[in-house]
Amino acid sequence: MLPEMKALGLAAVCIILASCGQPAENRFVLGLKDADPAHLPLARESGFIFAVPPPKPGIKNIEWEVESGSSFEDAYSRMSAIENAGTTKRSFMVTLNISNKRFPSYFELRYHAFLAASRGADSIVFADSGESWSQSPEHWQAVARVAGELSALAPIFSSGKPIAPTEKLSKGLDAALWHWHGKDYLILLNHGKDCQPPPGSSVDSRWRPLFEIRRDAVETLALLGHKPCLDPGRVLVLEGSY
Repeated sequence: MLPEMKALGLAAVCIILASCGQPAENRFVLGLKDADPAHLPLARESGFIFAVPPPKPGIKNIEWEVESGSSFEDAYSRMSAIENAGTTKRSFMVTLNISNKRFPSYFELRYHAFLAASRGADSIVFADSGESWSQSPEHWQAVARVAGELSALAPIFSSGKPIAPTEKLSKGLDAALWHWHGKDYLILLNHGKDCQPPPGSSVDSRWRPLFEIRRDAVETLALLGHKPCLDPGRVLVLEGSY
């Protein structure tokens, strides 16, 4: 039996995603709730690091269902109500109850997770709301892929300096911006119903998309939508200079 399974009483696994030298209180935490112990080795193979996060009294938990066809606007409205979004002092966690019968696509799952992270969530928990979706290789791959992207950005979420974007956004677009180690990181999300163009400055040569096939923002947008715009429920992560 894995030591982590003993420590957690086989009930849940929490994943610490941060740089090794980072103070524990500043770490961005990603978790699996009610995980089947039989699937923990698969999680380990996916690159997750298991640890038990310290208790955080007074942390507010925001929870909602995530399934195929979930409303992006409803999720956005929930997160917009968080008064301390975008501050360096995080004080809330988000639990995403993922449906196995109507399992969300990778893009839907990615939107909900990145919405929470971009709004300053201290922790994001992927919860199983039915039969264990981790029994499906395809479903597990979607979760692991989103988790891997959040893992890569964890030091930025934890230690980056939030900056308020100054450019006007098209209706339905939301943006979050951080400065970290001499670079700026911009996350664009579309919670609207139509394909929306991003600010012109975010797709020029100063920026490069992360986690995408193409390294050019305009080419990436052309792949994501029918024209240089961001489709509903899509996320674009950019690294560059604001």
